[in-house]
Amino acid sequence: MKKIFILLLAVMITTTLALCGYAATNPTTSKAAIEASKAMQTVKDKVNYLIGQAKSFYSSKKFQDVVNVAQYILTNLDKNSKQAQSLLKRAKNQIAAMAQKKADEVKAKISGFGKQK
Repeated sequence: MKKIFILLLAVMITTTLALCGYAATNPTTSKAAIEASKAMQTVKDKVNYLIGQAKSFYSSKKFQDVVNVAQYILTNLDKNSKQAQSLLKRAKNQIAAMAQKKADEVKAKISGFGKQK
């Protein structure tokens, strides 16, 4: 009887965690995050979830994923989301800064090319 109770309790806990999404892994791409949000009931839930994912992507320096998620929110869920607008702006600024840094590095290499020391 005790074994049945423990087994039943374990099944209930596992089911509860799965239904709450706790057992699911965190999406690693914007596409996966957007797909996961589609299973949510309300627009508010979807936006909140995606904002959280975008913040996670930003922390991980996955700026293109931030842009993708923020644009999805603004285009499909809440065109007035201040959080999505802010994240989009910040991520685009980071992408631009990274591109400028690379361009400067290439320019420095090119300007030194062929010159004798």
